[in-house]
Amino acid sequence: MYDVSMLSRDQVLALINQSAGLSLTWDQVSFGEPIAATGENPERNTELVVTGIPNSGYKGTATIFYNRIDLAEFLPLIDEAVLQIDGEPTIEKILESFNALFRSNLQLDDVRDDHVFPTLEEIEEGVLFTLRAAAGSYAYRGNVELIIQPLDVDIDLAIENKLLDGLVLNQPTEGV
Repeated sequence: MYDVSMLSRDQVLALINQSAGLSLTWDQVSFGEPIAATGENPERNTELVVTGIPNSGYKGTATIFYNRIDLAEFLPLIDEAVLQIDGEPTIEKILESFNALFRSNLQLDDVRDDHVFPTLEEIEEGVLFTLRAAAGSYAYRGNVELIIQPLDVDIDLAIENKLLDGLVLNQPTEGV
């Protein structure tokens, strides 16, 4: 069985094993690069060449066809797609926040390496950011729009002086 908490290539290997009733391991097979399925009307969105590793019980190649997950499919899983980032936005921080929010396991090789990041000042009020899957991601495709904003401040840190004066009975202000 596979789920999004697994590495993308492990998800595909688990899908193969589940569909074929096998127990393949990385010692027995290797993957080529996943590509958009070809043909006039492909039944799946991705094709991938799987190669048996000689002397492991398997040989030769097989081309499999499967559907990668569109990153936009993550959005309905939560109420609000807000990634909180500590400091200047980087792809590593964005992936860390994304994975924490969705309990997923996207890695650097699952996303494109040409993202343009907002500045720290731009994220102060929250800024729209498009996370784009890499063409070579085994499990993901497409893109997803998310809001990036700074981390919430821990209220315990924000209230530095916790020894407050007592409340005093004051007359109500006019117009209340």
